[in-house]
Amino acid sequence: MPSSQAKAALIATLTLAGATASWAADGGGPRYALTIYTTDDAAPLFSGPVDYEPPPGYALVHERRSSEVGAGRGTLTLNGFPRYLDAGALTITLEQGHVFSQRFESEPLRSDRVLERSIGRQVTVEQYLGDSLVEISGELLSSALPLALRMADGSIVSINDYSRLRLANPPSGVSAVPQLRLGVESPRAGVQDLQLSYPTAGIAWRPEYVARLKGGRDCRVDFASFAQIVNQSGHSFSSARIKLVAGPPERENLASSGNGSGLPPFRLANPADLPNGSSQQVALIPEQRGQRCKADLLYVGQALRVHPGRVPMTDPAYGAGGMRQVRRTLSFKLSGDATIPAGRVRLLAEDEVDGTLDMLGEKQIAGTRPDQPLDLGMGIAPGLRGERQVTDFLQEPDGLAVAETVSVRLRNSNGTRQQVRVREHLYRWTRWDIVQSSQPFERRDHDAIEFLLDVPANGEASISYRVRYHWTEQYQ
Repeated sequence: MPSSQAKAALIATLTLAGATASWAADGGGPRYALTIYTTDDAAPLFSGPVDYEPPPGYALVHERRSSEVGAGRGTLTLNGFPRYLDAGALTITLEQGHVFSQRFESEPLRSDRVLERSIGRQVTVEQYLGDSLVEISGELLSSALPLALRMADGSIVSINDYSRLRLANPPSGVSAVPQLRLGVESPRAGVQDLQLSYPTAGIAWRPEYVARLKGGRDCRVDFASFAQIVNQSGHSFSSARIKLVAGPPERENLASSGNGSGLPPFRLANPADLPNGSSQQVALIPEQRGQRCKADLLYVGQALRVHPGRVPMTDPAYGAGGMRQVRRTLSFKLSGDATIPAGRVRLLAEDEVDGTLDMLGEKQIAGTRPDQPLDLGMGIAPGLRGERQVTDFLQEPDGLAVAETVSVRLRNSNGTRQQVRVREHLYRWTRWDIVQSSQPFERRDHDAIEFLLDVPANGEASISYRVRYHWTEQYQ
């Protein structure tokens, strides 16, 4: 194989030759508007460059640029595109005229592939013989070392090494950057505005949240929302208008499709630069300062949740057992009218002595409405243990309902009384009724209720309830 210096020299020579290959070139710089989606497979992008192609992520790019277009039929070559552009979904509109063919060339420029495509073409090889640099010109017969050249007199020369190779007439499609070659017909010559739209892989975003617990006697929290945007598309976008959609696009025959969050898109107030290979954060919604909060104790004995798309869960052992830890939590509600999409929340606390921030916890949250409490964990509560048991399970004779009794017992080894929220998930089916309860409860969500339980110092307390799940025959 040729040396790395020879490869670099070949690519540089080809780049210069390709720049004058078409009769029309780019004019003014492009102007961009991007719609960027969250997708389930995009997580690796946020950890750095991925080692496979195409990369995950999905964005729709709208682009305006101006180019010199000749009169009649001809070829318009445009540069400056993402390497992972989906050419099958590319649309182009000219100010005057129309596009009758298009070809996108995105293969990375590699010297070995260029040489393979140049067999039969005239090349000039520069080679050092001692201290002298000599040139050998002829028809390229082989691309691997040793190179074989047919000379003008018909003789064949074998070359084991060289310092540079020049192609005066490189093969079509050779470019150091992705190119779009358009067959264009225009009624006049001159500069025209072009409108382009295309999807590309390698671009993604995800929500990131920071909740900062303020120091002082009152429980107050500042809540900041960010969008982390990564670009590994192979192209930079400058001064782009950006729209962020929480959820993947609607694409049939894909495992993940549709805007799952149902939220309206988030539009960044100001244009932003998205350099290739970058990862950056921008404000998603205005920071909410001084939100009232409450630090308390929470016991969730079973984390299972209901799955509406499945059948009712009638196995008596389903949900048996559970967790024993009681956790310290911070609970608050967001103000405003914007629902935040699912994302990761980091909880920080101000040190009252030196004002520095300490990490208390991290949680992945679902989409949260302004009126919906947001619970963030702050670690395990010492001296408190829980126990959850399911008893007296009964399936009704018609097979359209089940009922069970659940008991929860909390033990407190601390020297002071503790008040604990006990959250119960009703995970067997979506339609349920609490038919008996030892204490009042509050319905928290479509599949959750909460009790407030006082546990005496060095003592224990318990609750019990009976729940009946019911469904129609279509779910049997």
